[in-house]
Amino acid sequence: MTARFNKEKAFHPYVLSKIPILRKLVTQRTSENDFGAFIPINKALGTYESQVIPLKIFMHFIDKASNIVLMNDCGCRVGHECKDHNQDLGCMHLGNDTLNFPSPHFKSHVITKEEALEHVRFCIEDGLIPILGSLMDEAEGFGVPNTGRFMSMCFCCSCCCIDGTIVQNASKGVTTVFQRMEGLTVKVDEDLCVGCEECLEVCIFNGMDMVGDKARVNQKRCLGCGRCENACPTEAISITITDPSYVDRLIKKLEAHVDVT
Repeated sequence: MTARFNKEKAFHPYVLSKIPILRKLVTQRTSENDFGAFIPINKALGTYESQVIPLKIFMHFIDKASNIVLMNDCGCRVGHECKDHNQDLGCMHLGNDTLNFPSPHFKSHVITKEEALEHVRFCIEDGLIPILGSLMDEAEGFGVPNTGRFMSMCFCCSCCCIDGTIVQNASKGVTTVFQRMEGLTVKVDEDLCVGCEECLEVCIFNGMDMVGDKARVNQKRCLGCGRCENACPTEAISITITDPSYVDRLIKKLEAHVDVT
């Protein structure tokens, strides 16, 4: 999970994908069924104004899940000794393939749908970035054969997230597994922006740039997680979704990649 070329900075091994001769080898580790989407935190919208978008999407899959496994802690935050977020808020894995999960070895346990939804609420309240999807490597990393019934629900912090270090270090061409929610727009109001660079500090995807003394969204890298919007002291950053139906479209897209029943 970590590669070091000097004592001061750690890199994800996917940094090697920036070397053309190795890029193909890294790309081969993904499949056509790999897909992940970050969901804006604490964002209410339209007909879903009484519940934030992450809850709308997570409730859908939790309700359909045949089995739910919760990790007892977050390996990323424990490994980095995170001081800013709760280390006990681990990932969840859903679907029939999780019945083969070797829980004693990986410190996890089966939970109810009610417990799963409560866990999501705790993670959102903690300011963690929700991501859900299906990655073949994740299931196989636990020794679970992935038959298309293994969905991962992770809750990432800006300081320790392994997905963030992949996006930061890997060649752009091999990180297409992680996609921004369709119909979501992130904008900076230059009249309100004071150039404090708080948004750059909290973005783990290299999704913000400074042009002169103003912040600007890097639309090719921004994944729409919402960290910048929450951190901006002048409320210069806004996240909008043009149509509430995009929430349902994302659900259908995820269902095309993985079946949690």
